[in-house]
Amino acid sequence: MCQGKYTLQPEVPFTPGLEGSGRVVAVGSGVTHLVVGDRVIYSVTAADGGPKTCSGTWAHHCAIQANLAIRIPSGFDLVSAAAIPIAYLTAHRALFQVTRAKPTDSVLVRGASGAVGLAAVHLARHFGAAGRVVVGTAGSEEGRQVVRSRGGIATNHSEEQIREAVDGDTFKVIVELMANENLGSDLQLVAPGGRIAVIGSRPGASSVAVDSRLVLVKEATVQGVFLWNQTEQERSSAYKDIFDAFSGKDSAAPAVRRFSFAEATQAHDIVSAQAEGRGKTEGKVVLVNDSVDMSKWSSSDDASPCAAKASAVHPARAAAVEVARTARIIDVHAHAVLEETLGAAGPYGPEVGETDGKPWYRIGEYYLRNVTYRGSPFMDADARIERMDRYGIDLQVLSPNPLTYFHHIAPEQAAAFCRKHNDGLAKLVASRPGRFVGMAALPMQCPKLAAQELKRSVQELGLLGGYIGTDFGIPLDHESLDPFYVLCVDLDVPLFLHPAPRGIDGPAGDERLRRFELDVVIGFNLETTASEVGHLLPQWRGSARFADRPHDRRCRGPAPLGACRAAWEECSARAVPTPLV
Repeated sequence: MCQGKYTLQPEVPFTPGLEGSGRVVAVGSGVTHLVVGDRVIYSVTAADGGPKTCSGTWAHHCAIQANLAIRIPSGFDLVSAAAIPIAYLTAHRALFQVTRAKPTDSVLVRGASGAVGLAAVHLARHFGAAGRVVVGTAGSEEGRQVVRSRGGIATNHSEEQIREAVDGDTFKVIVELMANENLGSDLQLVAPGGRIAVIGSRPGASSVAVDSRLVLVKEATVQGVFLWNQTEQERSSAYKDIFDAFSGKDSAAPAVRRFSFAEATQAHDIVSAQAEGRGKTEGKVVLVNDSVDMSKWSSSDDASPCAAKASAVHPARAAAVEVARTARIIDVHAHAVLEETLGAAGPYGPEVGETDGKPWYRIGEYYLRNVTYRGSPFMDADARIERMDRYGIDLQVLSPNPLTYFHHIAPEQAAAFCRKHNDGLAKLVASRPGRFVGMAALPMQCPKLAAQELKRSVQELGLLGGYIGTDFGIPLDHESLDPFYVLCVDLDVPLFLHPAPRGIDGPAGDERLRRFELDVVIGFNLETTASEVGHLLPQWRGSARFADRPHDRRCRGPAPLGACRAAWEECSARAVPTPLV
């Protein structure tokens, strides 16, 4: 960019630098998600004004758009974190937003010892199935050793050695950082139906012949990767995956080459040489502000009250996010009735029975008649899977039966039922890995008990979030629910709102709606609208209490879906309503 050779040049004069890390020293009046002292990483590739205005991070202080600053979890030192944004966002976009790599797809990264290449190897290994083949090429033995340290099979750049590494096999996904030299052989190495993501092509370098007929014969896809085209939603989802990739066994920090501001010229020369194919490419060149006491930037420093909390992601939830990334159809609205919950609410049931050959389902004094539960997808996992396969559904989000919310019985009795239900649902999800995820039933008439059960269900059972009714004796905007909403955000989980027929375990509804199933056709829409409007209007009218609750805006969403957060975005982006159950 400083040499004027980049694809899109900023207007001169400009300060170099597209990414960085640091502490927030000031925020604008409209910024609610950050406070002074927060540790953040940032990339200006999505700044308003387009690519020609994106630069300026090689500085002691940077003024950036608030939506481009991302709080980083504890466990990261800021020097290593500075190497994350562009390298990892680019690699993630290539693998999961462009080529849509599946966990079992074999992956070849050509030019794997640089920052983007190492990130691609890292992400491919972390989100891959056991035994996934990930090959990375590097020109030096030192570079190949770095590739191995990230879990990749390392080779030099020759097509012959690449083939030897995989016994002559081909690759479903190729991440290409030197297309001007390799694209011809990429088409030889890609599998039928494979995808090639072109991240880099050196300007002014010699080109190689490309046999375009191979694209036709193999029905292969060759697509460019340009980070400036990434949407804010895609960027947010990518960061979630990236931080997850640095957890557990993959906690090794990004490889960096650290320079002080006084050494900026030397650092710039190294980057320029790398762009021309000279010198080492291992790791990311990072400029460190040597006027700041770096001991205060330690990875364990979490002084900000709003700093992100690092917590282990339950394997079931991590697996759901991975499946959702490549699923074609996801059913986010599927109720499950569990055998182990029958009778778990004492006199309220639930109970399954039959009279004169006609099935019924009892909750308290309420009877749902002529709906078969036993032997149907509601209760039979094999029947559910068979129906899912018939409709082409890859993943289903299982939720409580709205008839068994028990939001109006004694709180302790409701909490006991919810524990029984959520234990059974987690067991069902575990029995069909990769096909089901689950939402927790919660005793919402007692927000404290609901919060305790949500935390247990997410952290210990691996359920995806909470699933509640719209009427539990407390308006959705009541201040007693504030700690519960805060917990939803802290756990980073969705809250799904789904109405239930009136008069089951609570106040009777309008008798007119009992005719012709109108309580479902009309009553559900009316109940959802009334409950949500009561929640939203105080905020739209500028209530002082809501002005101090930035978390609440992050929790709620259009009815009937409440707080749509990371894992849920993976599901809902491609969700298709189906007539399954």
